[in-house]
Amino acid sequence: MLRVVNRILPRATSLRALSTEKPKVPKKSKEEIMKEKTPAGKLDDLKPYEDPYLKKHPGGVNPITGEIGGPAGPEPTSLGLSSVRELEDIVIDAIYNKLIKARLDSKGQFIEVDDWASRDTPASNIPAIINVLTEFAQSAADVRQHTLVDADR
Repeated sequence: MLRVVNRILPRATSLRALSTEKPKVPKKSKEEIMKEKTPAGKLDDLKPYEDPYLKKHPGGVNPITGEIGGPAGPEPTSLGLSSVRELEDIVIDAIYNKLIKARLDSKGQFIEVDDWASRDTPASNIPAIINVLTEFAQSAADVRQHTLVDADR
């Protein structure tokens, strides 16, 4: 019996050494996968706000709104706006009325303007433009009201 074992044992070990199984590739960690899929520069640290035209407030705090780290530009409150949503509505109206060609990114809180109406409009024409827009707004409100009345019938 020992003779049989002595004959089989070398063959079995040689077969194991010459196995055709491929070694398993170690799995990558989640961080390695994310690093491979993420575009270069996407995870870099963001630079602090710098704008040569709108400098920061002294001490970095807006004395009117208490905003920290914002630019020292015109405040929405000084324009009669109480929220960012109202400002977005004005921008959307300007886009729909074709005063500007732009894309509004509410999540990123920026607007990318491609084109705008001419600034060469004479100051004497502005009251006429305001009257036309006011009449349009009034007629749109009337149509809306009539539609609501008709829907209630």
